[in-house]
Amino acid sequence: VVRTVIRAPGTIQLDERRISVISMRTESFVQKVADVTTGTGVKKGQPLMEVYSPAISSAAAEYIATIGSPATARVEQYGRGSRQRLKNFDVPDAVIATMEKTQAVPLAIEWSAPRDGIVLERNAIEGMRAQPGDVLFRVADTSVVWAMADVAERDVGTLAVGQPVTVKARGFPGR
Repeated sequence: VVRTVIRAPGTIQLDERRISVISMRTESFVQKVADVTTGTGVKKGQPLMEVYSPAISSAAAEYIATIGSPATARVEQYGRGSRQRLKNFDVPDAVIATMEKTQAVPLAIEWSAPRDGIVLERNAIEGMRAQPGDVLFRVADTSVVWAMADVAERDVGTLAVGQPVTVKARGFPGR
């Protein structure tokens, strides 16, 4: 077996399938932002911000009225449509469950991190108005990353799928 050492410069990049964008699906107002900033590590479920949205509050009030009404409480289909509106606005399941339990519409809704990771971007500012689709946070799971190596064309023929490699990063000497 002849072994050839190939050295190639490269970069470490995030796995794009492990990046989450936190944005609103309706016009909202950011009431409070957690003490997190770009580079902060967060855990799944950790609060990132509290928002108020007239559309979400309206949908929540309709849902609470529907499930709380003696006439419709026993008929599942009446609550399903207004609950689906909340889901369409991406209201977290925990918030909907709390509404069902307390039979109350919260003034502000707590939005939390969808995954463990690092905050890549924080655009949310207390008091700001967020339009639908505005990126308020981006969170990336860094448990799996990609090593993108720039192999010279003359060495490509000696590579094989599944071949073991050693990656040495200058930022982590000896690791």
